[in-house]
Amino acid sequence: MSVAQLVHGIGVVLLVAACATANGVMVASLIPQWSRIVRLALGEIEPEAGMSDRISHHAKDGGRGQHLQTEGHS
Repeated sequence: MSVAQLVHGIGVVLLVAACATANGVMVASLIPQWSRIVRLALGEIEPEAGMSDRISHHAKDGGRGQHLQTEGHS
């Protein structure tokens, strides 16, 4: 067995191990979300969690960015 064959064999083993690791990571990340993925694929759209917390609300007079003033502070 020559050195080139040995290096080739090591390279093939490393490539197969890298592919197996990548597939394992993808499967492990998809399994917990699988039911959600199927629901989305079937057209059941779900609102993003906490979306109302991120929406900027207008003040009562329509202005934005009004700061509240407390006693003793200007």
